Amino acid sequence: MPDPRRAIRARVGRAVRRYRRARGFSQERLAELAASSGKHVGAIERGQANVGVDMLGRLAAALSVDIVVLFDQPPVRRRGDELKEISKADADALEAIARRVKGTPARRRPRAQD
Repeated sequence: MPDPRRAIRARVGRAVRRYRRARGFSQERLAELAASSGKHVGAIERGQANVGVDMLGRLAAALSVDIVVLFDQPPVRRRGDELKEISKADADALEAIARRVKGTPARRRPRAQD
């Protein structure tokens, strides 16, 4: 019977690895940003470390993601589907654009005259 605790550690580890690679970070760089060690980050990514909430929060902050995405199942890829990941710089640029758009008042449409 599969161990559900091992399964969740493996899922979190895969997510940490996926986001770390998408950001272009080495394990050592992520560890530095999350106040940990490269060995610990490696153990997390392999699903071998039982990680506390504080550490998950530091990893999420270092990866610029919400902590809940570390628990998400990755999307199932079908043949022909391409998975696109963007760099941190591109994510930051998109976030800046979204903030500017949010601050822009909506245009009013002219009312049709009866």
